[in-house]
Amino acid sequence: MKHSSVLLLQLLLGTSSAYTYQNVALRGKATQSDRYSNIMGSAYNAIDGNRDSYYDVGSCTHTDVQTNPWWRVDLLEPYIVTSIIITNRGDCCPERINGAEIHIGNSLQDGGITNPVVGVISRIPGGRSLKMTFTGLVQGRYVTVALPGSRKILTLCEVEVYGYRAPTGENLALQGKATQSSLHSTGIAYNAIDGNRASAWAQGSCTHTAHNFNAWWRVDLGKTHKVFSVNVTSYRESYLRLNGAEIRIGDSLENNGNNNPRVGTIAEIGAAKSFNLPLSDRPEGRYVTLVLPGSKRILTLCEVEVYGYRAPTSENLALQGKATQSSLYGLGIAYNAIDGNRASSWNQPSCTHTNNDINPWWRLSLPKTHRVFSVKVTNRDEVEERINGAEIRIGDCLDNNGNNNPRCAVIPSIPASATAEFQCNGMDGRYINIVIPGRREYLTLCEVEVYGSVLD
Repeated sequence: MKHSSVLLLQLLLGTSSAYTYQNVALRGKATQSDRYSNIMGSAYNAIDGNRDSYYDVGSCTHTDVQTNPWWRVDLLEPYIVTSIIITNRGDCCPERINGAEIHIGNSLQDGGITNPVVGVISRIPGGRSLKMTFTGLVQGRYVTVALPGSRKILTLCEVEVYGYRAPTGENLALQGKATQSSLHSTGIAYNAIDGNRASAWAQGSCTHTAHNFNAWWRVDLGKTHKVFSVNVTSYRESYLRLNGAEIRIGDSLENNGNNNPRVGTIAEIGAAKSFNLPLSDRPEGRYVTLVLPGSKRILTLCEVEVYGYRAPTSENLALQGKATQSSLYGLGIAYNAIDGNRASSWNQPSCTHTNNDINPWWRLSLPKTHRVFSVKVTNRDEVEERINGAEIRIGDCLDNNGNNNPRCAVIPSIPASATAEFQCNGMDGRYINIVIPGRREYLTLCEVEVYGSVLD
C-alpha cells in the first residue's frame, strides 16, 4: 500500500476491547454524503460511543446507494491523530467497507476527501473493529471515511479518533530566557530564540559555545508547559557539530537542566536544516535543554522553537466555580458536587440530586475560560446505574443550558462510591456540564473535580 509509511499497525479488536486514551470524536459533529431512507442510519450514530454492530439497534450509519459515499466527523479544532478505531456492521454485508479510505486534514472540499489519505481498509470482518495507528505527523480537524466507486453503500457502526490537540502555532521559546555553558565570540544564547532561522554565522543569529565537556544550551519558558514539539535549526558552516545532541525537558536545574528526562536525540541534521521532534506523550517542563555529551564539544544553534501549552495545575478548578442544575430533589443542591467532599452516602449529605427529569443536567460555571485536561466524577453509593450514559460537555456557550457545548466524554458507568477520571485533552471552556441525554432520569453527583490551566 502506498500509504504504508504512515500506517504502522492494523489490529483486529474484539468488541469488548478496552483502551486508555480519550476518544476525541465523541465531542465532534458528524455528517455524511447522504442518508438511507430508514431514519436510523444517521451520521451521528458513528460517534455515539456505542460499538453495537447490528443495524436494528440504531447505532450504525447508512448512506443510500451512490458514487463515492463518505462520512465525516468535525473534531471542531485541529488534532494530531495517533490512531483510529472503526467498527464494521455485524448483521450483514461486511464486505461493503472493503477499500474505504481514511482522509485527515483541514479542508472541507468535496466532503473532506481532498485531504491526505492516511490509510485504506482492506477488510474488517462483520461486527469487528479495526485499529489503525499512525507513526507520522497526521494532523487535521476533519476525519473522513470515503468509499470510492459507483453504486456503493457506506455503513459505519463506530468511528473512534484518538490523539491530542495540535499546537496553536505559538513558539513558546520566544517568551523565554536563554543561557548556555560558555560563549565564543558573538554567539550569545539569545540568538537561538530571536525568531530568526538565519543559519550563516555572518547573519548574527546563531549561538556558539567554546569547547566544553557536555556543552549545553537552555531556554527557561518561565512556567511549566506541556510540550508538543521542538524544532531545531542547524548552523550552515559546521552542522555536523549538532549530531548526537540530546533534547531534555523538565523542571529541574540540577546539573544545569541536563539531568531532566531526555525526550529525543538529533542523530543527524543537514546544513541550515531544521530538525523537528514531535512529542506525542507531551512531556512537562519549564526548561528545554540541548546538550552535546562528550569532551571538547562545541554547540551551535541557529534557532530553537518550542510548541505546547501551559501545563495543568494540581488544583481542582471546580472549587472556584458556581454550580446549578436542572431541578432539585430534597437537599441535593448543585453546590454539593463542588464542596470538596467525595462522601457518597445520601445521608452525609454531600451529593446533588435532580428530580426525575427528561435530559437532567448539572453545570459548573468557572470564573473564566480554562483549558480543561480532565474531569473526575464521584458516583453515589446506591442506584449507581443512574449515571450510565451521562455526557460531559465543555465550552463557552449557554445555549440549551450549556448542553450543546462540545462533548468531552461519555460516562459508560461508575461503580458505587467510586471516582472515575475522564480525559478532555485541553478543551477550552468556562462551563462544564454533565447531562443524561435521551431519557427520564435522576442525576446524582457526589463530587465533580476539574483539572486544567487558565488560558494565557
